[in-house]
Amino acid sequence: MLKALKDLQSGQSAMLEQLKAIQKTLVEHEKTFREMKERLDKIESDHASLETMRPLLTGLQSDADNNAHHIKVLTARINDSENRSRRNNLVFYGHQDTQNESWEESEKIVIEHCNRLLQTTVQPRDIERAHRIGTFRAGKCRPIIVKFANFKGKDHILSLSSKLKDTDFSISQDLSPSTRLARKRLIEFGKTQNSSYKLRHETLTVNNKTYVFDHASNTVVEKSS
Repeated sequence: MLKALKDLQSGQSAMLEQLKAIQKTLVEHEKTFREMKERLDKIESDHASLETMRPLLTGLQSDADNNAHHIKVLTARINDSENRSRRNNLVFYGHQDTQNESWEESEKIVIEHCNRLLQTTVQPRDIERAHRIGTFRAGKCRPIIVKFANFKGKDHILSLSSKLKDTDFSISQDLSPSTRLARKRLIEFGKTQNSSYKLRHETLTVNNKTYVFDHASNTVVEKSS
């Protein structure tokens, strides 16, 4: 009988220990559950805040897109306006340079160049102004920029520029920096196509496809129809 009581007490003690262990585990689980609930509550709260801000963020994104579009349009207009202001200009390359060359001397060089190499008569009255571009450096020939009195006169001189092939001289249109960059990138792209291409202002045509230079991405892209 005494042995049976001892065995019962021993069993009860073991059960108490197990209950304590279970209780401890439950407390830990409850703590973990409480922490998880707090985190979920915070996530829900943050999500609710984000949902509240969603219309504002959508509006801001729309404003940003609209502003980017307006900037692109304005930039194109400014570039077009700058090119229009240069439409009577040509740039002459390859002419011997002197440090203190006057506008009159630059004009005389251009007139002689047109008369002798292009075989067309240009008078002082056909030129509004002519001057060198940039700072003088010994051994270098600064280009001469010329503003002609009218577009037809300028266009006529440009049409004769092919006569300068295989010489040390050349003539180019005076274009805005943005347009010059676009044309440069388009020509570089055209040379990689293993096919003939045609460049017209800021568009390139290759195999019946038209390409333009995208300044934002600095890449040549096919123009959408």
